[in-house]
Formats: sequence, structure tokens, C-alpha cells
Amino acid sequence: MAERWLDAEGVLDSYASAAEERTADLPSRQELAEACFYLISAVDLIGDDDNIQLVSELLTPEFGIELYGLLPRIKRLLVEALKKLAALAEAERKADYSRAITDFDLF
Repeated sequence: MAERWLDAEGVLDSYASAAEERTADLPSRQELAEACFYLISAVDLIGDDDNIQLVSELLTPEFGIELYGLLPRIKRLLVEALKKLAALAEAERKADYSRAITDFDLF
């Protein structure tokens, strides 16, 4: 899971860099859609309609979206996903700590 997360994050980071510099070295719509979908599904951000709409627009060539114009939405998605991942990691850490305390038995 960690490797796939890093791959998806890397695609979005490379897109953000290319879009900010206005270079032609953008990932494909398919790559962006897959990376976005992986991140939103991995940390349960699917309930946000804007995230699903973004993936739908990327996967529907008839929309004729301008890839450079997606930068704010993709950055927002990436920030939300990283925040949610940090929250999940913190919850897991607390659960592990509390399990270690309650599992201690002298007898």
C-alpha cells in the first residue's frame, strides 16, 4: 500500500510542478485520474463529491478539460489526503499504545 501511495503522490506532485511552471511535461489524464482515485479511496475521501467529479472529468475526454486549470483542485485533494493519512496514522499509533497498556498482565 505504501508503495502505491507514494506512486500516486508522485504523479500528483509531478503534475503540480509541471502545471505551476506551465510546462508540457504533464502526466496523462488517465494517470492523474488513477492517482487521484487511489488517494481518495485509500483514506476514504470518496464522500466528497468534488473528488469524484474531478476523477470523472479526468476520465471523460468529452469534457475537454484544461489540465492546467485543475491545479487548485488537485492540490486541495492532495492536501486533504495527506491530512487524512496523518490522522489515520495518529489514530493507529494511539490504538497501538493503548493496546500495549491494556495487554499488560502480571498473572
